[in-house]
Amino acid sequence: MTEEQALFFHTLGQAVRETLGAERAAEALGKSYSTLMNELNPTLFSHKLGLSHALDLIAMTDSEQSRCQLARAMGGVFVSLPQVEAGLCANSQQEIMRIVKDFGELVGTYTDAIADRKIKEDELLEIEEKAHEAQTAIQSFLSAVRSETVRY
Repeated sequence: MTEEQALFFHTLGQAVRETLGAERAAEALGKSYSTLMNELNPTLFSHKLGLSHALDLIAMTDSEQSRCQLARAMGGVFVSLPQVEAGLCANSQQEIMRIVKDFGELVGTYTDAIADRKIKEDELLEIEEKAHEAQTAIQSFLSAVRSETVRY
């Protein structure tokens, strides 16, 4: 098991305990408490949660951290897709302007951070936050374009 995978199980176990409670989560999955705790324990390599139950727990806990850690374990990043209410669609022209604004803020944040040729931990966190906002803006734009697409 890789370090990223172990961190995923740790993060998911923490989300389960903090939101649902381990007993309630085990019952929802049809498992005993001890079985679920063993499957979520990153140091027990022979007891691992199946993908279906892992996804169920992520949905039940609504844990963004677990989603992000799962994506990291797979070599990717998690970007939440925008939720569009039925009957409403975003305007792609507004969304493309949001991309420009968010990307501009990302460039500005990076430029300020690198000015002294060293990026500090707090600056890295701010850059990551701005980059995530820009990625979300891109996904919102694509969602708007999809909703405006005429299909024949």
